[in-house]
Amino acid sequence: MPLITALLLAATATLPLPAQTSSTAAVPSRAFEPADRDAYILGPGDVLDVIVEGGATPAVLASGLFPQSVCTVSSDGVLAVSGIGQVSVEGLTIAEAEIELARLTRSYYPGMRIGISLSTPRLVRVRASGAVSTPGIYAMYALQSVSDLLVEAGAAAACSRTGWVYSDGDSLRFDLRTDPATHMPVSDPLLDGGTTVMFSTCEHPAYVLRPSQEAVEGVPAVAMIQAWEVERPLELALFLEMTGGAGADFDPGRSGLLHGGTLAPIWGDDGLADLFVEAGDTLFLAGAETKVTIAGAVAAPGVHDWIAGLAASDYVGLSGGALPDAALGGMRIVRDGEIIASGRDAAGAEPSPGDMVEVPFKWATRSMSMFVILGSVVSAAAIIVNLSQ
Repeated sequence: MPLITALLLAATATLPLPAQTSSTAAVPSRAFEPADRDAYILGPGDVLDVIVEGGATPAVLASGLFPQSVCTVSSDGVLAVSGIGQVSVEGLTIAEAEIELARLTRSYYPGMRIGISLSTPRLVRVRASGAVSTPGIYAMYALQSVSDLLVEAGAAAACSRTGWVYSDGDSLRFDLRTDPATHMPVSDPLLDGGTTVMFSTCEHPAYVLRPSQEAVEGVPAVAMIQAWEVERPLELALFLEMTGGAGADFDPGRSGLLHGGTLAPIWGDDGLADLFVEAGDTLFLAGAETKVTIAGAVAAPGVHDWIAGLAASDYVGLSGGALPDAALGGMRIVRDGEIIASGRDAAGAEPSPGDMVEVPFKWATRSMSMFVILGSVVSAAAIIVNLSQ
C-alpha cells in the first residue's frame, strides 16, 4: 500500500491544482508591504506570510507545504515552515531571509519559487528618557521609529529632537530635524527591543512660538512653544524648513523674529524677509484669524467662526439676538482697536476675521447701577444728617 501511494504521488507530482494556482499565482504586491525589505531586521515575534508561487502540486500538499502559510518567528529566531523545515532568520533583513528560505526549499523542491513578506511586526519594549514629558518604558512595534516614540512620550519644551539610541553596548545618533534637501528627518532609526532612547536638551536653543491650539471642553487655549537646536546662524527659510514649516494657519503679516530685544517682521513686500535665526532668538508665528467676536447686549456673547457674506447683524443673530435693552443704533465693528463701522452702517457691514462686533446697552440701562449707587449715597447722607440733629 505505501508503494502504491508513492507511485500515485510521483505520477501527479507535476500536475498543478487549478483552483489553488489561480488564487496564488504570485506573491502579493510588495508595494503594500509595511516594511522596507532591505532595511527591516527580523526578530522573534515577527509574523510572516510565506507564499508558494504558482500554487502547489498534490505531492507538495502531501508533504505539508501549503500555497500560503502564516508563520511566526520563534523566540530563538527560527522560522519554521511546514513541508520545508527551519531556517534561522534573526538578524536578517526580509530580503536576506527570503534568499535563505529559497535555498532550503530548492534542496527539496528544485525549481520551486517561494517568497516571504512581513504581515505583522513584533512588539518591542523601549525606554524613553531625557527631554521628554513622560519618561518611561513603552510598547512599540518594531516597524516604528524614534519619532513615533517621541510622539508617545511627548517632547519637552527644551527637547532638541536629537540624541542617542543605546542598545547592547552600541550607540546610534539620531536627528529628527527636517533635512531641507529630502524634507525627511535627517536620521530616524527603527526601534528595537531593550533599547534606551535618550532625547537631548537643547544647548543652543532657538524658540518657536506657534499659534494657540483650540480650546477643548473648557480647557483654555494655550500657545505651543518649542525649542530647536541651532549650532550656527541659519537663514530664516532654512530654519522654517528644519522645524517643519509655519503651518496652514500661518499669518505672515503678524509674525516676527525677536532678536536682541528687537522684534523684526518676517514678511515684507518681496516675501519672506532676509533674516538669520541664532541661538536665543524667538520666532513668533501668528495664526490666521478665523473668528468673529460678538460682545455687549446679546443673549450669548462669544466667538463664532467667520463666514463669508455674513453681516454684523447676522452674527448678532448667531449669538441669540439682541437683548431688549440693546441700543442697536450704536452697534460698531472694531478691528485692531479701531472702529471701522458704527450705527446703521455697522449692522449691514461684513466683519472680517478677527473683528469684534459690539452691541451697546441703552444709556439708562447701562447707567442703572450708577443711579442705584448714587441713591444709596444720598440715603446714607440723609440718615447721618438726621442722627446728627
